[in-house]
Amino acid sequence: MSQYDNKSSAFAWRYTPKQGEETKLVAKGSIIDTTGISSEMVLLRQVTKNGMNLLRIMMQSGSLVDDSYEETSKVWTQVGTLFKNDTDNERAPKFTGTTNIPKMERASCWIGDKDGKNYMSIKFQPPYQEDVNKDKKEHPAGLDDEIPF
Repeated sequence: MSQYDNKSSAFAWRYTPKQGEETKLVAKGSIIDTTGISSEMVLLRQVTKNGMNLLRIMMQSGSLVDDSYEETSKVWTQVGTLFKNDTDNERAPKFTGTTNIPKMERASCWIGDKDGKNYMSIKFQPPYQEDVNKDKKEHPAGLDDEIPF
């Protein structure tokens, strides 16, 4: 039985703001880095001036404490941005984008439903690299491109 590798991924339950709230928080959950360490994360929805919807991936990067070393607030760092993916493919991610996570610069986000609850699943991947050797054709042994005259 193979084990599921959940490194370089995130999982968040969708958060629906109450009427009258001015927050743009849309999801909260945890993010697991390439070493398997988990940190809190949130997704913030933003509408740009031209009406484009995007999601900002924020990861907890620290905490502020008072004199008695009680946590008073959390420090968040933006680690990525996701944009709506316009596609008719139902299996394709609903949002795609980039991150500043080393070696995991691509992000894809799927939206789903489990037990009546909406959730978002985010997968982080290395940057896409096109195979530079795919167009090179190998010559059969003993043949070359030299013209003898």
